[in-house]
Amino acid sequence: MLSMADKIKILIEQKHWSQAELARRAKISPQQISYYIKSQREPSPTSIKKIAKAFNVEAAVFMEDFEDKNDFIDSWNLIYSLPEKHENKQKSVELSDDSVIMTFEGKPIPEEDRELIKRLLRGK
Repeated sequence: MLSMADKIKILIEQKHWSQAELARRAKISPQQISYYIKSQREPSPTSIKKIAKAFNVEAAVFMEDFEDKNDFIDSWNLIYSLPEKHENKQKSVELSDDSVIMTFEGKPIPEEDRELIKRLLRGK
């Protein structure tokens, strides 16, 4: 079973962050993060929430039991939440490109609504 420290290490690795970056994003001291990663201390529920928010995952992933690293990474919570390797790259689409499939909550957006959205985005 993966420990809390293992889960934090895996997420740091997946995000390509340093411990200092996690500390900054979670608003927790670097020393505290170091304690958690070395299993010298267990994070408080408040710290778990802050760490989960920094990683953009549900705090529950830290409470669940996972057999190994792959099981942890493959869980749907993590797959849904982890960005691609180049998370800072902004993706954009051309609004006039009709080949772009626009959906909301998994349902296609009707043409009249797409036109309204386009006008709103253009500020018209």
